[in-house]
Amino acid sequence: MTPEELEARARERLVAQRQRTESMELSAGELYEIYQRMSKAIDGISSPVTLEDIWTTLVESEHLRSLGCEIIGQNGRQGLKISGVPGVAADVVLTISRELYEEGLADGTAKVHFASYGDPVFDAVLDYFSQYDLPTCITKLTVPVPQLEEVEVVALAAVCQESGGKRKAVLIRSWQDLKELQLAEGDRVHETELHELRQQLEREVNKEFNHYFGLQRIEKHNVRVAVAHEVVTLLVAKNLLEVRGHNAGKSPLFWPVLKEVEELVLERERILIDGLPTSILRTFSQELLFDYHVPSLGDVEAVPVPRIILTSACHVAGRLADSLKKKKSELSLVTVLGRINREVAVRMREV
Repeated sequence: MTPEELEARARERLVAQRQRTESMELSAGELYEIYQRMSKAIDGISSPVTLEDIWTTLVESEHLRSLGCEIIGQNGRQGLKISGVPGVAADVVLTISRELYEEGLADGTAKVHFASYGDPVFDAVLDYFSQYDLPTCITKLTVPVPQLEEVEVVALAAVCQESGGKRKAVLIRSWQDLKELQLAEGDRVHETELHELRQQLEREVNKEFNHYFGLQRIEKHNVRVAVAHEVVTLLVAKNLLEVRGHNAGKSPLFWPVLKEVEELVLERERILIDGLPTSILRTFSQELLFDYHVPSLGDVEAVPVPRIILTSACHVAGRLADSLKKKKSELSLVTVLGRINREVAVRMREV
């Protein structure tokens, strides 16, 4: 091989490597589109309780006012000075104003806490109210989320009184469901009503989390497709090495045979590869990275394989050979083929 031919072959390999790398990377435009879709998806998620709902509940609570809690501040920098709540020190203020929370009170007389879950003062207020039992007209419902361990959705079943005094059992899942709701205090939710409301909650949960279930199915399928690609690549490597090694004399070494295979791959756009499992070719006909005729009979099939898969097969064979930790001058072809066969057997059980 002349220096010019060697340089041309090296350039061709570098171009092929760059193309493979680019094919596996996302462009800036693709990343931007993904982030835009994620942002829209997040914006579309409704929370059962918002910060505004929390603030409205705190400042409109007659019970908190009776304990001595009072509103302080103005112009978007309001807070609720907590008093009479066990476990909460004096001169503590709750707020949903980020400005007030970050800057504090002008006189510095009270410590400001953010009125949200996880804040110790806010949690203390919740614990204080949690000591009281729910009214008899309200029952807590819990429904497990299928396929998500230890995840459940909580809602309330309540009896309310409509205009005209008509009784009705309703499902409460968010603060918005409480608006204009007149509880039928002293009444109870019947078992039949609980059963119907639980079924309603289960339907809503399945609808809400259905896309997560779909993601799990897609993930499992993608894993199977990836394993199928690995199997095909390994079998392509095996076939190339066996065919080339057959003409390399008795007990050929691996690395010289691989070099011959790599040179052959550079010369051919496609090579007919025998021994590919028809079960994989049929099952993943739409997912494998090259087109082929889907066989209808037999256990194995000969398929023309494009250069991108052939090159990948050479790389896989080289990595497996390196993993054997043997000197290149001593590593036999039969040893690497044995390793490839073991890898194929393991992955075939995963497909």
